[in-house]
Amino acid sequence: MASREWLVSKVRGRTHMDQWTNIEGEGRTRSRQSSTTAVSEAPHNFSYKIHRCPYCQYATTIVTHMKRHILSHTGEKPYSCSHCSYSCITKDDLKKHIRTHTGEKPYLCPHCPYRSSRKYTLKVHLVQHQL
Repeated sequence: MASREWLVSKVRGRTHMDQWTNIEGEGRTRSRQSSTTAVSEAPHNFSYKIHRCPYCQYATTIVTHMKRHILSHTGEKPYSCSHCSYSCITKDDLKKHIRTHTGEKPYLCPHCPYRSSRKYTLKVHLVQHQL
């Protein structure tokens, strides 16, 4: 199987991707069912182009994943906490960190009064109830 066909079948599924075509050089797609003038952004920032990291072997078809990955090499941390000196690469990581200042604990144990600020910590806690 050609590498492009493999990528399409593995990453998004043949049925979903068959309805999209690449517009060369624009990074945009159009639906085969729509008119040739109707152009829209691809779902999930997806294109057939493979983006390769200039610093390592990492490769992805999603531009935003590559931008975030490159930040791990450059050391740039664009999101900063307004309460302390913490900074990070993703907005989600900043949201999780801010919970340490606000005390917010949105993840609730269904078996006891335990609450957690992180989903993973709740999963670890739930193992105790399965013993």
